[in-house]
Amino acid sequence: MNQIFSPLRFFKYAAYQYRMRSKMIFLTITGAFIAMLFVFVGIKSGENNSWEQMFWLFGEVGLLLYVGNSFPDFRKKETTVNFVMIPVSVFEKFVFEFIIRIVLYTVMFPVMFTLAAHLSVFISETIYPNRVYHPFNFDFLSSFSKREVTCFVIALYFFMISVFFSGAAVFRRYPMIKTLVITGLFLLSIFGYFNFILFDKMQLTYGMEYFFEERMTEDMLLKFITVILVLSAITALFYGYFKVKEKEV
Repeated sequence: MNQIFSPLRFFKYAAYQYRMRSKMIFLTITGAFIAMLFVFVGIKSGENNSWEQMFWLFGEVGLLLYVGNSFPDFRKKETTVNFVMIPVSVFEKFVFEFIIRIVLYTVMFPVMFTLAAHLSVFISETIYPNRVYHPFNFDFLSSFSKREVTCFVIALYFFMISVFFSGAAVFRRYPMIKTLVITGLFLLSIFGYFNFILFDKMQLTYGMEYFFEERMTEDMLLKFITVILVLSAITALFYGYFKVKEKEV
C-alpha cells in the first residue's frame, strides 16, 4: 500500500509542485479574474442582468482552458522524462493533478465569479450612478431543485471535467482541441448507432425519439442519462490514469 500512496510522500510532492507552480496558478487566477471583471463591466452584465448566461459561459470556457490543459509536463518530451523520474507513485501524481485541476477549479470558479460580479457592479455604479443594477446571486440554481435534475447536472459536470482532464493525459499536443473533437465524434457515433441501427435498421418501435418520448418518463430519462454520464466519467478517469501509468513504463 505504501508503494501506491504514502501521505507523507504525497504531501512532500504537493509542496514541491506548489513551489514549482505557485506563480503559474497565481497568474492564471489573477488573469481570469481581471478578464471576467472587464467583460462584466464592458457588456454591462449588472445592468442587463445577464449573470446566468455569463456564469455558464465562463464556467465552460474556464473548464476547457484550465482542466483541458492538465498534466502540463506531458507537452514536451524533456518535461515528460522529468515527470516520470520524480520518485512518487503514479497514483499520487494523478491524485495531485486531480486536486489541483478539478477540485481547485470547482471551488475557485464560483468564488472568483462572485467577487468579479460584485466588484463590476460597484465599478459600474461608480461610473454611471443613475442607472439600475442587478447584483449577482445564485437564485438561478433554484431551477435545479428537483433531485433528478440536480443529479443530472452534477453528472454532466463530472463527465465533462473528467473527459477533458483525462484527455490531457492522453494527448501530448493540443489536448483540449483533440479531446473536444473526439468527444463530439464519439457522442455523434453513439447517437447514430442508436437512432439509425438499433431503431431504424432493426425496426425497433418507431425510432429513438418515440422510445424516449413515449416509453420513458422525464425522470426515467434523466436517471438513465445520469447513470451513463457517471459511468462514462469513471471510465475516462481510469483510462487517463492508465495512460499516465503507461508513460512510466
